Amino acid sequence: MVLISDVHLDNPVVFQGLKKLFATLETKDTPLAVVMMGSFTSKPFSAKGESADAYTDGFKKLGNLISEFSNLSKWCRFIMVPGPNDPVHIHALPHAPLAKLYYEGLSSKVSNAIFTSNPARIQIADKHIVLMRHNLLNKAASNPVTIQKYYVRTVIDSGHLVPLPLNAQPILLARDNALRLHCNPHLVNLH
Repeated sequence: MVLISDVHLDNPVVFQGLKKLFATLETKDTPLAVVMMGSFTSKPFSAKGESADAYTDGFKKLGNLISEFSNLSKWCRFIMVPGPNDPVHIHALPHAPLAKLYYEGLSSKVSNAIFTSNPARIQIADKHIVLMRHNLLNKAASNPVTIQKYYVRTVIDSGHLVPLPLNAQPILLARDNALRLHCNPHLVNLH
């Protein structure tokens, strides 16, 4: 599995890097999955005007790029986890997957693209993986209750991905169970 974050699809330099990465992966052992964690735009998303068009175009370009690599596009899953600047319609956690209208250009070219919620849970063989993208360490560092270097230990001990007060990070209480760690996973990525 390959894990990359801050895949800003509005930045040409990111596409150059992705092309190099995909070319390398194409000639090596193809990974089971490439996980791309947002934000998929370098600026906060706005549903008005050019922002929405640029966002949609970014996923079309990504679909075109992936389809250039036959092994990857055939055998590898592309898992997309939204980040803090992505259009999730609510800033409380957990975030729903991106709306299909934004990524149709990618899914029409790459049939094995999966758009997940944030946090996302992945199981590969017998390994349980939890991925979350929300700049929580920055919030923890500014919160006197949680000290940044102990954040991961606090997450594991509390069994919750967001061990912060609600005023620091709002949570949809009806979906709080999506933020709980019912059993200790093999890998937790908090970015």
